[in-house]
Amino acid sequence: MSGTASEFVLQSLERMKSRGLRITMPRRLVLQALDESVQPLTVAAVRDRVLESGGHIDTVTVYRILSALQEIGIAHRIGLLDAFAPCRLAHDHQDHQLHAVCEGCGKVIESELTPAQENLATESMIARGFSPERFMSRFLAVAKSAGRCPLRL
Repeated sequence: MSGTASEFVLQSLERMKSRGLRITMPRRLVLQALDESVQPLTVAAVRDRVLESGGHIDTVTVYRILSALQEIGIAHRIGLLDAFAPCRLAHDHQDHQLHAVCEGCGKVIESELTPAQENLATESMIARGFSPERFMSRFLAVAKSAGRCPLRL
């Protein structure tokens, strides 16, 4: 892992402070692991990256840290992959998430939903007898041209 903090890490540390979370070395290392990956990471992959960087962390601690980061909107759990990705949108949008996962390269695109888009989905669920609590949307996607994923580096 690199020695300099990225914009994502610096902004995340500020958000953690503003939400009353202590800044610990394990939390910094988890943030750095998320930031340096181009794909979402499983809990085991986060732990392995921290260990490879010379840090010390166990699986339970990684779960707890990722849960705390998810709660304050710094990381998102991508259920389709059972993995976590850093939130790179600049504002608090915890209940307005849209993620597209590329089946070709595994990268995730994070996007904002307009109120009209969210209302359409909410109305559809209400019409089917549900009472929506939170809106989260995930898509599995494949590039239009086989083998030419627009997300590959």
